[in-house]
Amino acid sequence: MTDRTTDIHCDRCHKYMHSIGPLEKVPVSNVCSQCDANPVGVLASLMDGGWIERYHIKGQRMLTRQSVAEHSWRLAAVIFAVARKPRAELVLAALFHDVSERVTGDMPSNVKRANPVLAQALREVSMAEEIRLGIRFDLSEQEQRLLAWADRYEGAMHCLDEYTMGNRFVVKTMLRYYEYCSGDEYKLKDPNEERRRNVLMQELEKSVSHLL
Repeated sequence: MTDRTTDIHCDRCHKYMHSIGPLEKVPVSNVCSQCDANPVGVLASLMDGGWIERYHIKGQRMLTRQSVAEHSWRLAAVIFAVARKPRAELVLAALFHDVSERVTGDMPSNVKRANPVLAQALREVSMAEEIRLGIRFDLSEQEQRLLAWADRYEGAMHCLDEYTMGNRFVVKTMLRYYEYCSGDEYKLKDPNEERRRNVLMQELEKSVSHLL
């Protein structure tokens, strides 16, 4: 008989928890208190993620500040306007999709495009944080497409709000968002959802057409 012990690690964050003896049964599920059993810690992390400020670099001059929480709520509203009865998993994914920025910050997309190694490192850190908090959701291909499109559409709408208030520094960012939203890769298979998405895109195009 061996006296070798077995190290138990958290299934989410992979941190060492404790060791068990050779006669002890390995638990089916191992989640540390920081990840799951302590709802206070999970809630604090989710709340922290909502405070992160977007559009914070010098080149993105905004008249109003937008937090991750505000962006995420607006994103969920866009999804509802298109899907009408979205699954709970999709709504939760929308609300929590940027929570990991509490550890990475809101890194501008142009920086990530110019630094693929950095972008990959940020994705890995973000994934680890989402796993730790239990906020990774199993979405269908259509749901992933709608989430990605709505994320960019909300960005365009925020910039349009700024432009309407007189901010002319956002034009370049707003048109970039519009270009992203217009991509064929975001077309939805459900005809009703695609029709409603097109209505939103047509309204956005009316607002930015004089700038194209």
